[in-house]
Amino acid sequence: DAVRKAREAGELSEPCGHGIWLGGRWDKAQKRWEWEDSVVLSDGPLEASSGEPVVSPSRPFSNWAAGQPTGRPPEAEPWMYMEVDTGKWHDVQAERYSLGIV
Repeated sequence: DAVRKAREAGELSEPCGHGIWLGGRWDKAQKRWEWEDSVVLSDGPLEASSGEPVVSPSRPFSNWAAGQPTGRPPEAEPWMYMEVDTGKWHDVQAERYSLGIV
């Protein structure tokens, strides 16, 4: 919905590609998902998401697509990107896509 609103407001133009790297990654040394500035997203590997956003005072916001993250182990797909059309997060191999950067 946010992507659609940005397009309608003229703040996002095409083509913007398939995905945008949000600055999220799996930190192999810390064994957790975190933002590039080391703000923690998880206390360890995550179970596959139901596809519903997580909004909770006790956990950071997350918006993983259903079944994501899929990297097993997480080091197999250590980068987090947002699918432009849905706003949902996915994990991906480091060299698989060329992603826009936010």
